[in-house]
Amino acid sequence: MNLIGRRVKILVATDPNQVGLSGELVLERSKTLMLESRGRRLTIQKLGTVIELAGTGRGEVIRGDDILGRVEERIARDAS
Repeated sequence: MNLIGRRVKILVATDPNQVGLSGELVLERSKTLMLESRGRRLTIQKLGTVIELAGTGRGEVIRGDDILGRVEERIARDAS
């Protein structure tokens, strides 16, 4: 699943200041996500973070621990 361009909300984070932030995911790296929120770009650690995908209508929740690693490898693994 490609998360780039998706609107998300941070439900749980190791940094309590990040809980409740929402915005668009603009970059994904092996250990971090970059969230654009209110004109700022914020780096969010995947480890220990839980995000909710907006616009799915299902309240889909993803644990950052489950998406650690390179996005290309995860997409290839999900496709097989």
